[in-house]
Amino acid sequence: MKKAPDPVKVAIATPAPDLAPTPETLLARAIALENDGKSAEAARMLRQLSRAKTRTGGEAAKRLGDMLQVGKPGVSRDYGEALRYYQIARDNGVDIPVAKGR
Repeated sequence: MKKAPDPVKVAIATPAPDLAPTPETLLARAIALENDGKSAEAARMLRQLSRAKTRTGGEAAKRLGDMLQVGKPGVSRDYGEALRYYQIARDNGVDIPVAKGR
């Protein structure tokens, strides 16, 4: 008589369906990378997310602008690029205060 397969082994051997991550999960992953000190990888992911014309893309652009404004290990300080990403964030509905003058 044939023995039934072990359900635990079947569950492990069956691959999970490929689910595309949502922008929110990608943003959370980028924040986790930044907190772990992997600023270059986080900046790369935030750049990709900032291209999305959504609120999440705006949040990613703001975080990237903050990283570029102060400079992080692996991300050089570039105030002009920071301003560009802040404008992308504003265009996507994120409230960023504008400096009135110096």
